[in-house]
Amino acid sequence: MRQYGGRVLAGVRLTNGQVVARRILAVATRMEARTEGLDGLKLPVEDLPDNMGRRFASGMAGTTEVPGVWVAGNATDLAAQVGAAAAAGALAGAHINSLLATTDTDAALAAAQGETPAL
Repeated sequence: MRQYGGRVLAGVRLTNGQVVARRILAVATRMEARTEGLDGLKLPVEDLPDNMGRRFASGMAGTTEVPGVWVAGNATDLAAQVGAAAAAGALAGAHINSLLATTDTDAALAAAQGETPAL
């Protein structure tokens, strides 16, 4: 028998009460994006196939159905390691920056032409 943190695995008790002897046990985890504090935004979430987890639903560069809200990293790709999660955040940041620059440019052009900028 193997010890794990001072405990010994002898078997697995099934829902019917039967114990099946085992020395090793592998368990698949369910991954979920942390959503605490974001409930008010009503961001859409989606389930991963085979009940593997739940994540924020997003489009290109982390766009969401909520105007002005982007998601990135492990919130959208639950299996992403640090590098991939950081890259997703950088891509979302670049996308946000390009939208802000376009909005500023449109407003400046409208002001120069004496127009009221569209929001």
